[in-house]
Amino acid sequence: MKPKYLMMFLFCLLGFCLYLFYMIYSEAKENAITELNKMQRVHAGQAQRSIEFFFSDLMTYLTKISRSDHIIHLDEKGKNELDFSLNLYPDIITAVTRMDANGKISFTTSHTQDLTGRDISGQSHVKKILETHQPVISDVFDAVQGYRAIALHVPVFKAEEFWGTIGVLINFSAIPKRFLQNIHLGESGYAWMASKDGIEIYCPLPGHMGQSVFKNSRDFPGVISMAHRMVAGEEGVAHYLSSRVKDGRLKTEKHHAVYLPVAIIDSFWTIVVVSSEDEVLAGLISLRNKLILVVCLLLFVTSLFSYSGMKAWGIVREAAKRKKVEEELAESERKYRNIFENAVEGIFQSTPEGRFITVNPSFAKMFGYASPEELVNSVSDISTQYYVNPEDRTRYRQILREKGYIEHFEFKARCKGGSHIWVSNSTRAYFDEAGKIIRYEGTVQDITTRRLAEDALRESRQIIEGILQSVPVRVFWKDKNLVYLGCNSIFARDAGFSDPKDIIGKDDYQMSWQEQADLYRSDDREVIESGRPKFFIEEPQTTPSGNSITLLTSKAPLRDAKGEVIGVLGTYMDITERKQAEAERLIAQKAADEHGKQALVGRIAGKMAHDFNNILGIIMGNTELSLIDCTDDRMKSTLELIYQQTIRGKNLTKNLVAFAKDQEPKQEFFPIDEKMDLVINLLKKDLEGVTVIREYGRGMPDLLADPGMVEHAMVNLIQNAIHATSLTPLPEIIIRTHYRDEMIFIEIEDNGCGIPPESLGDIFEPSFTLKGTRDTAGMYKPGIRGTGYGMSNVKKYIDQHKGCIEIHSELKKGTRVTISLPVTRKTLTEEEIKEVKKETLCSGKYILLVEDEPAISDVQYRILTQDPLNHRVDIAGNGRIAMDLLDRNTYDAISLDYLLPGQLNGMDVYHHIRKTNKTVPVLFISGNIEFLESVRALKQQDPHTDHLSKPCKHMDYISGINKLLDLFP
Repeated sequence: MKPKYLMMFLFCLLGFCLYLFYMIYSEAKENAITELNKMQRVHAGQAQRSIEFFFSDLMTYLTKISRSDHIIHLDEKGKNELDFSLNLYPDIITAVTRMDANGKISFTTSHTQDLTGRDISGQSHVKKILETHQPVISDVFDAVQGYRAIALHVPVFKAEEFWGTIGVLINFSAIPKRFLQNIHLGESGYAWMASKDGIEIYCPLPGHMGQSVFKNSRDFPGVISMAHRMVAGEEGVAHYLSSRVKDGRLKTEKHHAVYLPVAIIDSFWTIVVVSSEDEVLAGLISLRNKLILVVCLLLFVTSLFSYSGMKAWGIVREAAKRKKVEEELAESERKYRNIFENAVEGIFQSTPEGRFITVNPSFAKMFGYASPEELVNSVSDISTQYYVNPEDRTRYRQILREKGYIEHFEFKARCKGGSHIWVSNSTRAYFDEAGKIIRYEGTVQDITTRRLAEDALRESRQIIEGILQSVPVRVFWKDKNLVYLGCNSIFARDAGFSDPKDIIGKDDYQMSWQEQADLYRSDDREVIESGRPKFFIEEPQTTPSGNSITLLTSKAPLRDAKGEVIGVLGTYMDITERKQAEAERLIAQKAADEHGKQALVGRIAGKMAHDFNNILGIIMGNTELSLIDCTDDRMKSTLELIYQQTIRGKNLTKNLVAFAKDQEPKQEFFPIDEKMDLVINLLKKDLEGVTVIREYGRGMPDLLADPGMVEHAMVNLIQNAIHATSLTPLPEIIIRTHYRDEMIFIEIEDNGCGIPPESLGDIFEPSFTLKGTRDTAGMYKPGIRGTGYGMSNVKKYIDQHKGCIEIHSELKKGTRVTISLPVTRKTLTEEEIKEVKKETLCSGKYILLVEDEPAISDVQYRILTQDPLNHRVDIAGNGRIAMDLLDRNTYDAISLDYLLPGQLNGMDVYHHIRKTNKTVPVLFISGNIEFLESVRALKQQDPHTDHLSKPCKHMDYISGINKLLDLFP
């Protein structure tokens, strides 16, 4: 070979070796940095989730107790609950306070000192919650106790009124100690954390904590660039130059960092995990040096043999060619051997039967052996001594038989001493001419670190999924198009699905609550567009069974790893029973208050009514006899005045007794128009000179009501109209009846004096009247008096029949009183039958109907026995007959009235039932106030009972019976 060609060849070889060296080293370096960033992200992610979960758990707990009446009013039980809160995280929480609505501490429980009475309204985070009434967390500050702290405040509401906050003081140093200080990657790796404003709230480097990262790293542009992205709430990876003290000298090194935002209530922090590049690449220095040695050796050997070949060229050309071939073969062998010996990956050859032929040093070191020879001699059966699970070896061989190669086959391998590691194996099989496998050759990588990280991530996901499935609230999440991405099991059941996966891809229009879909989606869009959560929204929902329930919903934006909103996350609780209980409590309280007002009058009226009526009867009778024989006009006028006043006294006594007497309506069907005609005839004398106009509606159904109560109410209303028109030149009273939407309407309108606006709110109060001595404006004819109990009785009667009364009045123009009463049909309508058939019905049961009013028992009997219920029904008109039927028959359910004729009432019948049968369902039907006050306690003691108040709608009665039969078949 000519010298110039030899030099060209050497230069090309040098260039190729340098390129190969550069490529191998660069790829190894890049892989090492990539793996480092993955590990740093795993550590940062675990710390991120732990901190977010800690604050979320603390926030959930504080929000829950903030709704407690004990916390709102800060009684002893509330203070004890705050004391208990202090010990939730004793190493983190140092104080729990209850602040009033003006920013003054009402109560504090603390590990350090009592701050009760201190005004903290000037603190920035306190100002914020006083303005917004939303949960808030402070920046890190130096507490008066001498440590760095943060404060978390949650609002306290009584109904819709802001009553202050619950606040916790957190020793901030415990946060990094618990979640960050254990993060160590190598000798130089560490974690630090910054606030949303770029303040280093935790950093192990001296002098950094409490300072701005922009100030601490002003000489390092890479850190400043990363800090700008951090305060913007972004996450990512970065590399930069930074100084640290090493071996007593200040040294500038290249660092690699991963940063993640941590969402904290209304703010965020950023966790940064950092490692030095020098330490990451320390393991590659050996590879680099060996590669350089290989390149130099190759150059030296090539030069030597090239020189020898050039000298041999002039002697014998064929010998030179042969020697060149030998040199190339020797070079190839040495190259392969060097690569085999120095490769970072484990390289092996093995037999199909299960023995290693040869392995490289990296392979032996990976599994804890001192040399390749020790490993080859120690492992005689790969399937049991190398594979932890022999089934993996069987699967491995099967794949190689079928495909001839395998890539990235992962399994758990056994090391020397019995420890285990995870490895990734890539192998090729070599066959002989007959197609039989003669050996395996491949490489192995230790992936234990990666698998542990994956297992930790998988375990974390399983924990989160377990929490989602076990929490007693419904959880769901949607994308930005408001399509469901997932939910927990309890939400899926509410939606009518057995598996949460069934809801994926659907929207609210495809659910049973499609009527409320627009409402839900409006809230979803508001949360997504604003990026702010909405808490504790009360919303209605229609269940798959068609029932209506009330939800307490909270929604928050769903964000991706970059912090961008990708959907909405929501939770809700079913508060229907709570709302019903609150409504029942208010009704019961109102009834009790009303009952208390009547009690005093009742005691007086009950004792005096009989004697007072006897006295009035004697006076009235003797006055009538005297009028017959009296011829003196002056005396006759006096006797007539006495007679009129005795009639007034009789009406007063009647109204007093009706007001005080707690009487349950005795109901029967009757035409309302006929009842109105009867009342007009009764008041015929009082209506002399008054024009009465009757406007009765057509097709009016019969009214199921107490005829006496309705008659008494109409008499009071028409008498009031007569009195109101006493000074009207052309007095006129219009009486209308009409029917609409299953309601009967009765209107009594006059053109009289009207009612002052300021008195409209008092007209139903007992003893309130505008007549007689209280007629200061002269709106009534002299001599007209009022009892004050007429309108109170009317209101009482209408309420007992579940009706409504409205009054529209204008001074000097007149008054219109409108009464609406529900219609009870004698049988189910077509619409009701269709509605009943939609539900899952229990039919063909044996039911005892205990009811003394024939009109009601006849209707209930028809409903229960006809299609679609088709029950078999016995009727008992009193308690004695009911007990006799119970002794002779076994019933599936009992419909039981409380008030019954005779000495036995509904409770007597109930106790008779429970002597022999503790589980048969009993549905009480009663509107009696005394019974309503005790039925709640009875239902708590006996879950096989329920109650409906008279009068009740057909659908309510059917649902009540069906519910008990369905729960206790």
